Amino acid sequence: MLKTGNSNVNVCVNNLLAMQRGEVHVDQMRGIRAAVTDMPQSTAAAYLQADVYAVIEGYEPRTSYAAVAIAASDTEQSRAGNFTLNTETTK
Repeated sequence: MLKTGNSNVNVCVNNLLAMQRGEVHVDQMRGIRAAVTDMPQSTAAAYLQADVYAVIEGYEPRTSYAAVAIAASDTEQSRAGNFTLNTETTK
């Protein structure tokens, strides 16, 4: 979390999506499931979309889910497991 600005909707969404499930002990379902990081991109995309939708709908009522995209900058990056998660939300 940031030092300031955590009440901003976009910051809250970024914080939620940066968490892995189980990281918050009092709320084990908050965040993205860690197993997604070990899945092939084609399989992970569906799970990640479902997780993003559930996290945003469940924990950030000030916004709604619009779109999610998973991308790697190049083939070497994707082989190394380096992907970028881009989300688009609306207020």
